[in-house]
Amino acid sequence: MSLEDKKNVLAQLFAGGTALAGLVLVFLGSILASFEGFDTEGQSVVRSKYRRRASMAFAGFVFALLAAASGLVGMIVGPDLWLTAGILMLSFSGLLLVVMATQSLLDLR
Repeated sequence: MSLEDKKNVLAQLFAGGTALAGLVLVFLGSILASFEGFDTEGQSVVRSKYRRRASMAFAGFVFALLAAASGLVGMIVGPDLWLTAGILMLSFSGLLLVVMATQSLLDLR
């Protein structure tokens, strides 16, 4: 892969990371709004379930932002290490998003 191709992928990694971070942030907001819909007694019952979901969403958000940062740093410093790191972080963030969505679907049963 040429240097120009790597820089193009890094630019797409930056765009994809920021887009995924935004999606996960909306998902995190939905989790928090849902939790706030319970009264105080209900919140104490469901706290662990929502804490686990919010923690996964926050981790996905952080990994997506790190992927975007890797894309940006890779365009400035050099692509090799940053490209690999960014793709791994973006993949992990996407995987967390799939797990969160699956949990939400399973809760509808």
